[in-house]
Amino acid sequence: RLFGGGAPIVPPPAFAAWAARDIVGMTAIFTLPPLVAPRVAEATGISHRSAEALSQFVLPLAVQPIVAPFHQVGYLLSFKPNAAPSELFASVRRELSNVVAARWVRIFPPYCVGATANKDIRMHLRDAFQLP
Repeated sequence: RLFGGGAPIVPPPAFAAWAARDIVGMTAIFTLPPLVAPRVAEATGISHRSAEALSQFVLPLAVQPIVAPFHQVGYLLSFKPNAAPSELFASVRRELSNVVAARWVRIFPPYCVGATANKDIRMHLRDAFQLP
């Protein structure tokens, strides 16, 4: 028992909050950019590829203010299971801007830069090896 008394019990409502965060977040990160890109290209007059890149950079960051409260509520329910709802909401309100900023820093490299670079590398390799 070097590091404590075992694994903490995570309450089901915390899992539900994190599941909601992940469903909404992953939809915006992986599903929406290719769906939104044609509309962005049409509305702005930029190329489809530029619209895809723009969508991939904007949508993961834009969804963070929506998913951050779910993220916070999950942790609050885990670490303060007996807190009153008013205390939970006050904590979410108080810390929301910090949590959103931290999530932006964490999300930007893999889901904005990484996803765009990955797609570009795959396209170049596909062209180089003349794959369909």
